[in-house]
Amino acid sequence: MKPLLRGALAGVLLVLTAVACTSPSPSPTPMPTPTPPPPPTIAIFPVGQALSALAFDGESLWVANRGDNTITILRKDGAVRAITTAGRAPSALAYGGGFVWAANEEDGTVTKLTLSGQQVRTVPVGKRPVALAYTSDALWVANYDDGTVWRLSRDGAVTGRVQVGRLPRALVASSQWLWVANQGDGTVAQVDLNSLAVRTFPAISGPSPGIVAGNDRGVVAMTWDGASVWLAFPKANAVTRVGEDGAMLGYVGVAGGPAALLALEDAVWVGDGQGESITRLTREGKVVGSYALGGAPAALVSDGTDLWVALANRDAVARVSP
Repeated sequence: MKPLLRGALAGVLLVLTAVACTSPSPSPTPMPTPTPPPPPTIAIFPVGQALSALAFDGESLWVANRGDNTITILRKDGAVRAITTAGRAPSALAYGGGFVWAANEEDGTVTKLTLSGQQVRTVPVGKRPVALAYTSDALWVANYDDGTVWRLSRDGAVTGRVQVGRLPRALVASSQWLWVANQGDGTVAQVDLNSLAVRTFPAISGPSPGIVAGNDRGVVAMTWDGASVWLAFPKANAVTRVGEDGAMLGYVGVAGGPAALLALEDAVWVGDGQGESITRLTREGKVVGSYALGGAPAALVSDGTDLWVALANRDAVARVSP
């Protein structure tokens, strides 16, 4: 090839290379915006008066009606299967060992019931029992007025008691610990399930937006998500997440006075007492949606498919279907 032609071709290649290098790269394809879940279907079923607690026994929903001293047992379709009694002002329910247990706040007792609603045994406990939790071999009872937690065996015998803090209001169990929310002194207690050794730490262990000096730090509800405990502060309009070492892992502002909590596999549900609604959070604490119920949630429970909500001021329960 002649030198003149070879030079001309080299120049063309140089220009083409420069054009290729300076051409704009294609714009990235935008990621689709996640579609929020559709709003749930909500059905309302009347029960007793001034609802205070819920439990699910694998087949039926149990509703504690504190206002008329009754317990309503519902099928999953909302039909009443039975109405029974346990004691005065039933304030908490727990299912375990093939029985349902009811805390009777004004009597200072706990009643063991068959799944048909028949009373088996009533056990005196501390002053104003307001919360229950069942583990593999024991029932735990929080007594609001005397700051104690009692442990009962499966047959109802008292096997231990421990001082936990002022005005214990809520209980939840993990694999190693019983967690106790002390509303009166703003603390959370860890009780070893075997030795009953107690470790106590502040319910708020670090700076949090919305929860500052002067705001109420009393916890009224708890739930366990398998790795951490969630705490509800109604007067501070806040929900926090706490690790097993007591360190705060997250904060979520929830308006309307959060008063009930339930952690499920894919979400954490918050009942807003003043807002008369429920709020769905991701396990990381992001708000996914809020749904009006027309009543103040006092307790939450799942039947494995649907969420049930006790509406304290409406004398009814809501079945929330995905």
